[in-house]
Amino acid sequence: MAPRISALVPSYNHAPYVGDAVESVLAQVGLPPGALEVVIVDDGSTDGSPEVLRRFADDPRVRLELRDNRGISPTFQRLLELAEGEFVAYCCSDDRWHPEHLAPALRALEEAPDAAVCFGRARVVDGQGREHADSIFSPLRDPEHPLASLLRDGNSLCFVAAVFRRELALDAGGFDFGLRVLQDYDLWLKLVARGRALFRADPSVDFRWDGNNASGPAASLRKREDLIRVLERALKTSELLSTDPELRSSVTARVRRSHLRVARRVGDRAKRREHLKQARALGASWWKTVF
Repeated sequence: MAPRISALVPSYNHAPYVGDAVESVLAQVGLPPGALEVVIVDDGSTDGSPEVLRRFADDPRVRLELRDNRGISPTFQRLLELAEGEFVAYCCSDDRWHPEHLAPALRALEEAPDAAVCFGRARVVDGQGREHADSIFSPLRDPEHPLASLLRDGNSLCFVAAVFRRELALDAGGFDFGLRVLQDYDLWLKLVARGRALFRADPSVDFRWDGNNASGPAASLRKREDLIRVLERALKTSELLSTDPELRSSVTARVRRSHLRVARRVGDRAKRREHLKQARALGASWWKTVF
């Protein structure tokens, strides 16, 4: 009998945290017997994470795959393809779930067959699990229109706090291997275009922000390049953007600004010229492109 929900754990060089992450997944309460499977893929860790993960291999709920490093998007996709549950949720190897993370979301999705995803809330914690005063996540400004809100404002939702339908994600193409930072944002756009979004008000996961997360100029540049890729695809394919001129104008402006910001930061001159060209094609005035 197939499980109802698959907990997916992508692991990479988080030996101090990954055991806690897996334990938090296995400690979920309120689920029917046999409803949960746990799928773990370690993406070529070199810090002892595989040894930590092998401690869980005898649990009948757990499937573990150790492999050479292939990157974050391929790992997310591999987990999605290995999963057998109708519903899936990710717990990254430095994060943790609260005991009642899955059960309420599963019930909500089962009661709303037209819903694609249930978004939860996250506490942001440091390396010792202490809550940060300021969160990097926030509710959507317009939850009644989640696709428009995501397109206009960007992503403020926590990846490891979401539960969604596996087949919808696979039908939408899953994770884009060309993205290095905004894999979750791209997936949310695909899912909320295909089904309703549900929201929980209570935090049900801990997202770890310990100073080792990707940040700084290089990460900022990658994020801008990813944003251009995601939004340009939306401008070509989104039915909503084809019927809402005001929203389309707003998204076009986001792409134009992103081209200009990348052009100002990128070191490669050919790439700089190309981004300036694209910005001008989207209506950037000549003086805005002067350095």
